Amino acid sequence: MIKRQLVGMLLLFAIGVVGVLSTAAGSPVFGLGGSLAGVLSMEEAVWSDGFETGGVPPIPGLWVLSGGSGRGGSVGGWSLGGVGWETSASVASIDGSIYVRAEAGFGGLDVGAAFAGDERSFLTAGAVIGGGASGLTLMLAGDEGEVLPNGIEIEPTVFESTSAFLSAAPYLSMQVQPLRFLGFELRIGYLFELASLHWHDESAPVGLPELRFAGPWVTLGVSWGWVSRGEIVRSPSVERIEEISVPVPGGAFQVDNPIGEVLIRFADDGDGQQTGSYRAIRGTATVHAPADVIDTIGVETSVDGDRAVLRSKTPERAAGWRVDYDLTVPAGTPLELDLGVGDVQIDHLSARCEIRTGVGALSIGSASGESLVISVGVGSVTIGKLSTAETSVSVDSGMADIGLAPDASVEIAATVGLGDLAIGGFAELTEATQGTLGRDLRATIGELPARQRLMVRVGLGQILIRETDGGGDDSN
Repeated sequence: MIKRQLVGMLLLFAIGVVGVLSTAAGSPVFGLGGSLAGVLSMEEAVWSDGFETGGVPPIPGLWVLSGGSGRGGSVGGWSLGGVGWETSASVASIDGSIYVRAEAGFGGLDVGAAFAGDERSFLTAGAVIGGGASGLTLMLAGDEGEVLPNGIEIEPTVFESTSAFLSAAPYLSMQVQPLRFLGFELRIGYLFELASLHWHDESAPVGLPELRFAGPWVTLGVSWGWVSRGEIVRSPSVERIEEISVPVPGGAFQVDNPIGEVLIRFADDGDGQQTGSYRAIRGTATVHAPADVIDTIGVETSVDGDRAVLRSKTPERAAGWRVDYDLTVPAGTPLELDLGVGDVQIDHLSARCEIRTGVGALSIGSASGESLVISVGVGSVTIGKLSTAETSVSVDSGMADIGLAPDASVEIAATVGLGDLAIGGFAELTEATQGTLGRDLRATIGELPARQRLMVRVGLGQILIRETDGGGDDSN
């Protein structure tokens, strides 16, 4: 025990030295929190020989952890936060007459030194200092369920053992941020039990083992939050408006915008969309940014073959900026939108369209044409009136709200991983299957063979497929 405490103290001292040596100004700052899962390996809790012959195996030494964590700090400096997890395990005798359940929880203050990285990934050496409790319940079934002559039913005999412990858990972690607001953290460490107290039922037929929550552990967490550069720009935010005119040789129109809103209207050629022998996309780009970085943010337009391209030119390291687009596009132009964070609004689609967005709300007044493919990370998709031949909508977390005409002829495949799914309001509706927590629906609306196919998937959230009130415009 003394050796383990000495190793823990040395690790904590090393963490402090790393924190002091790695502190540097102008480093990325972060605030992250989320859920975690992992395993803790500790010594098996073995019963006495007399009890083990009853067919009760030892309580396993590998425990599955689940919980959450949150912390804030800077790369090259200190981080501060909290961590908590819970775990449980159970075993039973071969004949089922003896049942044992063990459970525990741990939580504490997370102090660390973040080093060796940048805003995309960094390492942290730290320790969680805190405490927890564990409980062990022994249940002897005996003649459980038997009813005595006086009408009293025999209940199982229960014995309990409880422990409270003070622990330190030094660790090394790697944080990876594929997106500024979404990351993953891998932690590896060792849980030391510094002190503990135990209470147990003296009337138990066998000495209940004391659970010692100490050993190596590893967790993987999903983190939501933000990581940005430490050089926070203090100058006031300003805006600049740029006029946009992009010729469309006849192919698709592609928009790439990491942060900002996009508004798209479609218009006939007679509405000022003709430029020479080409139709043109017209509109404005409004750049919002701090005054001392706004000149590094702009808009690039180009023509690649028969494709018109509009792309936001953004700095590698800056905060507090966005580019908002207000565009008028020739009717019938295929769209390809690749967006990061921001809302999107489109009045009417009449051609092929592919939309990918990370976070935001997507609203489409009406959609027709051959195909529509939508992929949203976190947010919502609302389509007022859908008559596209082939439609695929995918939302990782959020909502999909889709309106169909009363006389629509549609084959539907809809899936919700965890959430709600509702379809209704149609005179001719044939449903196939539905689940409980997760929903899997196959349905047809209207006459067969169907003229439309609709596939909708929501990982966490809600799907609503409804009869439109006729407000959507299905004309150009």
